[in-house]
Amino acid sequence: MWNPLIQQKSLEYIKHKHLVQVFVQHIQKQARGNLFKRGRPDINALKRLFAKTDKDRSHSITVTELEELVKQLESGKVEVDSNFALSTLSRIFDKNRDERVDEEEFIEGCEKLLEEAKDDTTSKKLLDEAKKHLLFALFH
Repeated sequence: MWNPLIQQKSLEYIKHKHLVQVFVQHIQKQARGNLFKRGRPDINALKRLFAKTDKDRSHSITVTELEELVKQLESGKVEVDSNFALSTLSRIFDKNRDERVDEEEFIEGCEKLLEEAKDDTTSKKLLDEAKKHLLFALFH
């Protein structure tokens, strides 16, 4: 039997990895091309996504605009835990905790998520295996 704390941490880990995967897929679609130039994230593509997300053109992404971005992640058949996604993306992007994400914070957060996703392609099998074990533990 699994320890409840281990189950909770495993679930958080899986949610985080799923969010990273969905977010990267979303920004890839929005970029309409390669997100990388010479092995590095394409800053201009990230700036375009920032501008598209900053609906009120205040040069920062508000909590409301971040909520809208999370809703966009959930479109189609993809499911995302909205509360988890919002709190995680806020923590990653809003470094100075002023409840606004400026362009620099957004780009740094995107770069972090892109690098994490790039590194995770090698560990996808481990994530799939962890999901199987967690689901087995939860339902048996």
